[in-house]
Amino acid sequence: MNPLFMVSYFTLWALTVCLGACVVYMLRRMNRIKLPNFPPGIPEGELPGLEPRSEFPRLDMIDTDGKEISLRNTVVVFSVTGCGVCKLLYPVLHKFKDKHPHLNLAILMFEENEGELPAVMQEYDITLPVIPHRMEEMTVYRTTVFPFAYTLDSNGRVVAKGHVNEEAHLRTLAEPILPQAPSLSPAG
Repeated sequence: MNPLFMVSYFTLWALTVCLGACVVYMLRRMNRIKLPNFPPGIPEGELPGLEPRSEFPRLDMIDTDGKEISLRNTVVVFSVTGCGVCKLLYPVLHKFKDKHPHLNLAILMFEENEGELPAVMQEYDITLPVIPHRMEEMTVYRTTVFPFAYTLDSNGRVVAKGHVNEEAHLRTLAEPILPQAPSLSPAG
């Protein structure tokens, strides 16, 4: 065999093994990261979005059904129509809402291309209140990472915020507005 071929063959395998080890390391590390609700170890000012305890820019909005929605005492999940991770979160949101029907939960969805919102809602059978927004409005909420959520208290102030990818994140985000709800503590 050609010596150049042998060198490239072994180099390729060495890179493949190193890449596999890096992927395994990152997957293990991801399970230890807790992001929502002003996580310990990350100063509050470094988490993206509105400042803690600041007033949410708009508290009364209209959802896709034309109903007026108040965002006071609500977990507001930010999503984008073309966001793949957001699409994975929709079933988790519905499951969480089924477990906690007393919790106010709304999706503020930014539409990348006009007309996409109804198709996304139908494809993922979204029954939660969805508040449509244009991409240009994103700067009002200082949120550019998705999916992201804010928990707002009865005065419309941010009491928790963070990335949300799973039910545990939702539970952590909901705790400040439902301190009396023992059902929000992890089972087990």
